[in-house]
Amino acid sequence: MSDVLDPVRNFARVEVSTGYNDTVTTVVLAAGHGVLLPNPATEGPFNLVWWNSTDYPDPMDDPNVEIIRVSAKSTDTLTIVRGVETSAHTHNTGGKTYKMILALTVAQMDLIDSSLNDLYNYKVDVGGQIGGTAASPTVIGITETAGPTALTIGAVADGKFLKRVGTGIVGADAGGGAWDDTTLELVDDFIHGLFNVSSVYPFKLGWKYDSNPPAVQYTAGRLGVVRLAATADHTTLYLSLATFGVFTSVPISKMRMCAAVISTGSASHAVRMGWLNSVNPSPDPTEGVYFRATTNGNWFAVTRTGSVETATDTGVAVNGSYHRFEIDYNSTSEVKFYIDGVLKATNTAHITTTSGYMMPMFLVNSSSGAVQLDVDYFAVAITGISR
Repeated sequence: MSDVLDPVRNFARVEVSTGYNDTVTTVVLAAGHGVLLPNPATEGPFNLVWWNSTDYPDPMDDPNVEIIRVSAKSTDTLTIVRGVETSAHTHNTGGKTYKMILALTVAQMDLIDSSLNDLYNYKVDVGGQIGGTAASPTVIGITETAGPTALTIGAVADGKFLKRVGTGIVGADAGGGAWDDTTLELVDDFIHGLFNVSSVYPFKLGWKYDSNPPAVQYTAGRLGVVRLAATADHTTLYLSLATFGVFTSVPISKMRMCAAVISTGSASHAVRMGWLNSVNPSPDPTEGVYFRATTNGNWFAVTRTGSVETATDTGVAVNGSYHRFEIDYNSTSEVKFYIDGVLKATNTAHITTTSGYMMPMFLVNSSSGAVQLDVDYFAVAITGISR
């Protein structure tokens, strides 16, 4: 049953069986006409327009036209309220036929307008607080409809948006719109800029590489793929951002890459991607936050300082397939590693804070077989910078 609008029917016009005065509240319709109207018991009450159809084909012309409200129906018998939007009138002139029609009235239009305004201005008044007391408000939280998962709202500064992080809701900057001078976002899809030219920094961001220039590949579904291809016993290939040089420390940042390692024969190789303090570590840098892969193994999430590391096995195999890698360096006490959008590791130890960091991807091959690292795109967002 609707709590807002009356039920409706198309062409719901009925004939009244006889004449009635202006006080009766029970009306009998012509046999079989009751079925043409809604059922108030299940659909709610509704208004009808009652008029002399013999003399006035148009109800608007009848000076005694009346709007009634139907509150109940039993077959062809209606229980009604008289004169709900007009005065009550008699409808009993001899030899005349009286009819009723379900039509839109002013009361219904006002209700529709009011309902739309309520929806537009909908809000919940919590008296300036959610939980707690007026003097000391506290936040209870929010529960998801699907799940459900209890979400706790933390402190949110003025001008911030709400962002879900795990089971908490925190303040966050807009992901577009207002310019944020404290965040630097860099993206390279490897389809812009020069490449295979040793005298310039290639691609959109300007990268460094060793003596063997990277090549650009075009594969199904991927417009630009930069390839580091190590032939037999080629010690090291690397690709690192040239224009940004060395950071004094690993900045609070998120780094994303999409890459695949493909090897043939008995290649013995190692791959590092992330923040490192050297483009030619052997076998690992002294300081870094990065993904590492070795021959026929899994990808590892590594935090390393002073040549001591925490290396967490992600369980994702190095098998030649493309994966999306993300490093979330959100503090000096925790680094999160994601593969294909799934959190695979949270390292809390051996997080470097010393100086001298670059953003490289490098490949080491120390066997007679060939191996290659294909990178589809690279992106990094660095926050907390000053301009």
